[in-house]
Amino acid sequence: MTLAHAGRLPNLAEVFAGLFPPHYRKRLVLMFRSFLDASEDGAGRCVTVAGFVGSVSGWCHVQDKWQGIRARLGVPYFHMVDFMAKEPRAPYDELTREERIALMVEHGKLVGSSLMFGVSTSLNLRDYYALSESDQALFDNNPRGYCIAQCMAQVSNLLKHQWDIDESVLYVVEVGGRGENAVVDSTMRIFIEAEGVRDTLRVFSVLPGTKKQFPGLDTADILAWLANQHSLKHREGEPPQPRSPYLNMIELDCESSYLYGDHLLAVRDTLRAVKPSSLTLFGRLAARRQGQG
Repeated sequence: MTLAHAGRLPNLAEVFAGLFPPHYRKRLVLMFRSFLDASEDGAGRCVTVAGFVGSVSGWCHVQDKWQGIRARLGVPYFHMVDFMAKEPRAPYDELTREERIALMVEHGKLVGSSLMFGVSTSLNLRDYYALSESDQALFDNNPRGYCIAQCMAQVSNLLKHQWDIDESVLYVVEVGGRGENAVVDSTMRIFIEAEGVRDTLRVFSVLPGTKKQFPGLDTADILAWLANQHSLKHREGEPPQPRSPYLNMIELDCESSYLYGDHLLAVRDTLRAVKPSSLTLFGRLAARRQGQG
C-alpha cells in the first residue's frame, strides 16, 4: 500500500477504507508512540507509550486541522521535546510563553472535540532493571513492549466497560524516531499469538507509519511527553501527584498507568501467577484480562 504520492498527504478515509470488515461501524484507530526520558548522564529513567483512540472520521478532522497548525508554525512535523525545552529550539523559540500555552490549549480542544479517549503507560526503568533476570523475563525483557501491551489492555477495558463497543482497533505506530523501530517490532509480535489473544486485547491490525504520512502522530508525541514528565513526579510512598496544567488542557479522558516501586512488584506477581508460564507477554496479559472478565 502506498501511503503518499508525490508529496500528497494520504486521505485517512481512503487508506483505511479497505482494512476494516464491512460490519465494523466505529472503525477505531489508535495512533501511538513511545518516549524515553534520559537524565543528563544518559541513564534512562522512564519509558512511556501513549496515544489517542478515535474513529477514522475523527482522525480525518484532527489531521486536517493539525496540518494547518503545522503550516502556521512552519514545521513539517511537531516535536514536543523541542517545543518544551527550557530554551526552545527553532522555530519554537520565536513563540512567546503565551503563544505556546495557546497552542497547547488549541491541541487539547482539537483532540477533545474529535477523538474518544487517550491511554498511556509509563514504566520506571530503574525499578524495572532492579528486578531479577527471571522477573524481567516475565516482561519479555522488553520494557517498551510491556508498555505497548498494557496500553492495549487499557483500550480493551475502556471499549468494553465504558463505551460498550465490540470492535477491535487498528494501531498506527510511528517508525523512524528514537527507539520506534523497537516499538514496531514489539507490536508486530502480537501476530505470532493465537487469534484469541488478539481478540481479547482488541487488536485488529498494526500499521507502521511516519509523521509525514500521519500528522495525527503529533498528538501522540504530545501526550507521550506529557505523560512521561508526569510519571517522573511519582515517588514510592507518596500520594499521586496532580496532573500538570498542560495535561489538564487535553479535553478528554486519558487513562494513565504508572509502574514503579511496589506497583511494579504487584504486576510482576500477577504475571508470575498466569499459567502456562510459556506464554509470551501478550498472551499473559490476555489471560489476565480474561480472568478479570
